[in-house]
Amino acid sequence: MFVSTLPSWVCEKKTHVRPMRTITGVLMVTTIAYVLVGLLGGMAFEPFFNSSNTLLSELQHIAPEAPKILRLVAKSTIQAYSISANLASVPIFCILMRYNLQEGIGITRGWASAIAILLPFVLAIAFYSGKGFQTAAARRLRI
Repeated sequence: MFVSTLPSWVCEKKTHVRPMRTITGVLMVTTIAYVLVGLLGGMAFEPFFNSSNTLLSELQHIAPEAPKILRLVAKSTIQAYSISANLASVPIFCILMRYNLQEGIGITRGWASAIAILLPFVLAIAFYSGKGFQTAAARRLRI
């Protein structure tokens, strides 16, 4: 993800933003956050460091006798992680598609934005609503 994120950010950043300072700061903060989440999350479940399970799998298989609020927080955390991981990548890939359309094909920024941002969402709504994808696939197979 970092490989595609960094070039997108460099192209979109304001001219007064210092890239090395910003990237170094972000890397330090995220490294500390990942270490803290990993250590504290790992210490929350026994056997602390002798398990091959991930933190998400431990949260998924939380004991049924655990308090209801703890089970609710664990399940909510799993859902929030999946949603945030996917939501974070969508704008980056939209920006990459827009740049590829502008530079590779020579489309204007407005049309490239419409194709790279609006079109995928319109298609996703059409294909994920009801039987949109099944209908399109069935028509394609008949041809």
